[in-house]
Amino acid sequence: MVTWQKQGTEIKTRYTVEYITDKNDWQRVCDGDHDAPWELYQTRVYESMDDVLTFYLVRFFDENTFDVKLFEQIEVDGEQVREAYIEPAGHILDSVRAAVDLDMRNRMNKAEYRLEETQKWLDEKTNELNKCRSFISNYGAWGKFSNFKIKVSK
Repeated sequence: MVTWQKQGTEIKTRYTVEYITDKNDWQRVCDGDHDAPWELYQTRVYESMDDVLTFYLVRFFDENTFDVKLFEQIEVDGEQVREAYIEPAGHILDSVRAAVDLDMRNRMNKAEYRLEETQKWLDEKTNELNKCRSFISNYGAWGKFSNFKIKVSK
C-alpha cells in the first residue's frame, strides 16, 4: 500500500520484531550480565504490517516468549529518517487477553457440560448392563447367553 508518493523518491517502511524465547538469555538480560543485551534478542524483519502484527501478537501471547519488542523504520531514498518503538497501550492487550480468556472459559464450560452428559449416559448404560447380568444370573442362563453371542457374531 502506498500512502505518499513523490516522483523520484523511494520510501520503504520496515518493521522489526525482537524477542527472547531462551530462559537463560532472559535471565542474563534481567540480571544485567551482558554488555549488549540487545544481542540476546532474536530478530525478524517484515515489510508488511499484516505479517508483522501477526508474528508480534503470536509472540506476545506465547508463554515461551519472555520479551517482545516491535520497531518501525522508515527510509527515504535509502536514508533512515525515522525509527520508533511501537508499544500498544496496555489496556488494548489486556482487552485482547480478556476476550481470549472469555472465549476459552466458554469453550471449557461447553466441554465440561458435554463430559457430564456423557458420564450420565454412561452411568445409565452401565446400570442397564448390570440389570441384564443380574437377570441372566437369576435365571441361570449364562450358557444360553454364551450360545446366543456365538450365533449373533457369525
